[in-house]
Amino acid sequence: MLRLMKPAPSRVGKLVGDEIIRYRSAQRVCQSNQIAELMTCLNPIQGFLSYSHHDRLAARCIKDALGPYGIMTFLAHQDIRPSQEWQDEISRALHACEVFFLLLTESFKHSDWTDQETGIAVALNKIIVPLKISLNPYGFVARYQAQHLSGTQLRGPNDLKVNEGCWTVVRTLAQRAHLGVRIRDHVIGSFAQSSSFREAGQYASKLQDLEPFNPGQVKEIVEVGCRNNQIYGSFTAIQYVRGLIRKNRASVPKVLSSQFRQMTGNRVIASNFSASSNANQCPESEWKFG
Repeated sequence: MLRLMKPAPSRVGKLVGDEIIRYRSAQRVCQSNQIAELMTCLNPIQGFLSYSHHDRLAARCIKDALGPYGIMTFLAHQDIRPSQEWQDEISRALHACEVFFLLLTESFKHSDWTDQETGIAVALNKIIVPLKISLNPYGFVARYQAQHLSGTQLRGPNDLKVNEGCWTVVRTLAQRAHLGVRIRDHVIGSFAQSSSFREAGQYASKLQDLEPFNPGQVKEIVEVGCRNNQIYGSFTAIQYVRGLIRKNRASVPKVLSSQFRQMTGNRVIASNFSASSNANQCPESEWKFG
């Protein structure tokens, strides 16, 4: 498992100036590598994102946002004219993908390739997920409900609009039996890799959105809660895992639940866990992807 060691403190006993910048930069690289490592260990969901080359930065944001949930998204680089070999690679990715995403902007309909990719995906009966920024679904995909990503620009992988929109898509995809188990496994894996109390709490909220879990997954959530001090030190994560144990006593060995109680000590937390990720989101029943 990849680990990031905190740099030695400066002479005054704290990280200062360039030390903070270097550490945070290394932390981001390490987290990206951890996600890539996790994707190779589990069975990722193959995605294909069709987009105009004018929107390549936005496409990258979406790819990064979907990654922690187990969706490995192929991006076709349309800013160069494809050779025959490049067209073959795009065709291969289209045939291999399980979920086809469209990044709907005004530039999308002016691309030489996006409509062709969309037509192939529809013909291959792929799961179709339109992602709308400024353009409604049209043509082959006019009948599909789009997930709206508000705003005309996506600033980066931490853009709240991107994360919320992509999470709504993931929750809906998780309702499909052949995708749900794999999405849950990947979110558990990302929860296990939490690098801060805040991140552990955010993933705990997402895990609650994805309930119920099978017995093996319940056991795994408790086990990773015992291994990662960012989880057993996070009030929100503790609260979630304790509630999960109460609801699934038969799936959690007594020795494991006792270990988690010992790791978390006597922390006082609220009695009811409320998943913040549910706020201001449309229910999954309103979203019908192809």
